[in-house]
Amino acid sequence: SSISGADYKARTRSLAEISSFLSHLATAFDIAVVVINQMTTKVGSGSSADVVSTSGGDLNDTTKLVPALGESWAHATTTRLLLDFMPSGVRCCRLVKSPHKAAGTALYDVTENGIRDVPPSSLPRQRNDLTLDASKRPRTNY
Repeated sequence: SSISGADYKARTRSLAEISSFLSHLATAFDIAVVVINQMTTKVGSGSSADVVSTSGGDLNDTTKLVPALGESWAHATTTRLLLDFMPSGVRCCRLVKSPHKAAGTALYDVTENGIRDVPPSSLPRQRNDLTLDASKRPRTNY
Protein backbone atom coordinates (compact mmCIF):
# COMPACT_ATOMS: atom_id res chain seq x y z
CA SER A 1 0.00 0.00 0.00
CA SER A 2 1.23 3.48 -0.79
CA ILE A 3 1.19 6.51 1.47
CA SER A 4 -1.25 9.22 0.39
CA GLY A 5 0.05 12.74 -0.29
CA ALA A 6 -1.53 14.07 2.93
CA ASP A 7 -0.05 11.26 5.03
CA TYR A 8 3.38 11.77 3.47
CA LYS A 9 3.27 15.52 4.20
CA ALA A 10 2.16 14.90 7.80
CA ARG A 11 4.96 12.35 8.31
CA THR A 12 7.55 14.71 6.82
CA ARG A 13 6.31 17.56 9.02
CA SER A 14 6.43 15.33 12.14
CA LEU A 15 9.97 14.21 11.34
CA ALA A 16 11.05 17.84 10.84
CA GLU A 17 9.56 18.78 14.24
CA ILE A 18 11.32 15.86 15.93
CA SER A 19 14.60 16.75 14.24
CA SER A 20 14.29 20.39 15.34
CA PHE A 21 13.51 19.37 18.92
CA LEU A 22 16.48 16.97 19.08
CA SER A 23 18.77 19.63 17.63
CA HIS A 24 17.56 22.08 20.31
CA LEU A 25 18.27 19.49 23.05
CA ALA A 26 21.75 18.87 21.68
CA THR A 27 22.56 22.57 21.68
CA ALA A 28 20.92 23.42 25.01
CA PHE A 29 22.56 20.59 26.95
CA ASP A 30 25.78 20.22 24.90
CA ILE A 31 25.08 16.56 24.17
CA ALA A 32 25.25 14.29 21.16
CA VAL A 33 21.95 12.97 19.88
CA VAL A 34 22.14 9.72 17.95
CA VAL A 35 19.36 8.95 15.49
CA ILE A 36 19.04 6.21 12.91
CA ASN A 37 17.55 5.87 9.46
CA GLN A 38 17.82 2.20 8.69
CA MET A 39 18.08 1.25 5.05
CA THR A 40 15.30 -0.89 3.62
CA THR A 41 14.42 -2.38 0.27
CA LYS A 42 11.78 -0.73 -1.91
CA VAL A 43 10.22 -3.05 -4.47
CA GLY A 44 9.06 -1.91 -7.91
CA SER A 45 10.80 1.46 -7.78
CA GLY A 46 11.48 2.15 -11.47
CA SER A 47 14.64 2.44 -13.52
CA SER A 48 17.25 4.62 -11.75
CA ALA A 49 20.92 3.64 -11.59
CA ASP A 50 20.57 2.17 -8.08
CA VAL A 51 17.71 -0.13 -9.06
CA VAL A 52 18.43 -3.82 -9.50
CA SER A 53 16.14 -5.97 -11.60
CA THR A 54 15.22 -9.22 -9.89
CA SER A 55 13.52 -10.84 -12.86
CA GLY A 56 15.70 -10.24 -15.88
CA GLY A 57 14.54 -6.76 -16.84
CA ASP A 58 10.90 -6.40 -15.71
CA LEU A 59 10.79 -2.92 -14.13
CA ASN A 60 7.75 -3.90 -12.07
CA ASP A 61 9.91 -6.41 -10.21
CA THR A 62 12.88 -4.29 -9.14
CA THR A 63 14.42 -3.43 -5.79
CA LYS A 64 16.20 -0.35 -4.51
CA LEU A 65 17.95 0.38 -1.22
CA VAL A 66 16.28 3.44 0.38
CA PRO A 67 16.29 5.16 3.80
CA ALA A 68 13.29 3.82 5.77
CA LEU A 69 12.28 7.25 7.09
CA GLY A 70 12.82 8.97 3.75
CA GLU A 71 15.17 11.57 2.35
CA SER A 72 14.00 14.38 4.65
CA TRP A 73 15.22 12.47 7.72
CA ALA A 74 18.43 11.52 5.90
CA HIS A 75 19.20 15.21 5.30
CA ALA A 76 18.29 16.36 8.83
CA THR A 77 21.58 15.19 10.31
CA THR A 78 24.82 17.14 10.49
CA THR A 79 27.07 14.10 10.86
CA ARG A 80 26.50 10.74 9.20
CA LEU A 81 28.22 7.49 10.18
CA LEU A 82 27.76 4.34 8.14
CA LEU A 83 28.14 1.15 10.18
CA ASP A 84 28.83 -1.97 8.17
CA PHE A 85 30.62 -5.31 8.11
CA MET A 86 33.56 -5.99 5.83
CA PRO A 87 33.63 -9.32 3.95
CA SER A 88 36.08 -10.59 6.60
CA GLY A 89 33.44 -9.97 9.31
CA VAL A 90 35.25 -6.99 10.85
CA ARG A 91 32.97 -4.09 11.77
CA CYS A 92 33.61 -0.83 9.94
CA CYS A 93 32.47 2.71 10.78
CA ARG A 94 32.76 5.27 7.97
CA LEU A 95 32.40 8.99 8.51
CA VAL A 96 30.37 9.93 5.44
CA LYS A 97 29.14 13.44 6.30
CA SER A 98 30.54 16.00 8.72
CA PRO A 99 30.80 19.78 8.74
CA HIS A 100 34.08 19.65 10.71
CA LYS A 101 35.91 16.41 9.93
CA ALA A 102 37.31 14.80 6.79
CA ALA A 103 35.82 11.51 5.61
CA GLY A 104 37.46 8.55 7.30
CA THR A 105 37.14 4.96 8.39
CA ALA A 106 37.61 3.13 11.69
CA LEU A 107 37.55 -0.59 12.32
CA TYR A 108 36.05 -1.74 15.59
CA ASP A 109 34.88 -4.73 17.55
CA VAL A 110 32.15 -5.03 20.17
CA THR A 111 33.41 -7.03 23.14
CA GLU A 112 32.19 -7.72 26.66
CA ASN A 113 34.42 -4.77 27.67
CA GLY A 114 32.81 -2.36 25.18
CA ILE A 115 33.78 -1.03 21.76
CA ARG A 116 37.45 -1.59 20.89
CA ASP A 117 39.73 -0.67 17.97
CA VAL A 118 40.73 -3.40 15.54
CA PRO A 119 44.42 -2.98 14.71
CA PRO A 120 45.07 -3.03 10.94
CA SER A 121 47.73 -5.70 11.51
CA SER A 122 45.03 -8.14 12.64
CA LEU A 123 43.17 -7.95 9.33
CA PRO A 124 43.41 -10.90 6.93
CA ARG A 125 43.95 -8.62 3.91
CA GLN A 126 44.95 -5.06 3.03
CA ARG A 127 42.68 -2.14 3.90
CA ASN A 128 42.59 -0.80 0.33
CA ASP A 129 38.81 -1.06 0.26
CA LEU A 130 38.62 1.23 3.29
CA THR A 131 40.53 4.22 2.01
CA LEU A 132 38.32 7.12 1.12
CA ASP A 133 39.40 9.72 -1.39
CA ALA A 134 38.71 13.01 0.41
CA SER A 135 38.26 14.76 -2.95
CA LYS A 136 35.30 12.52 -3.83
CA ARG A 137 31.93 12.31 -2.17
CA PRO A 138 31.26 8.78 -0.87
CA ARG A 139 28.64 6.91 -2.88
CA THR A 140 25.38 6.14 -1.13
CA ASN A 141 22.85 3.61 -2.34
CA TYR A 142 19.74 5.75 -2.13
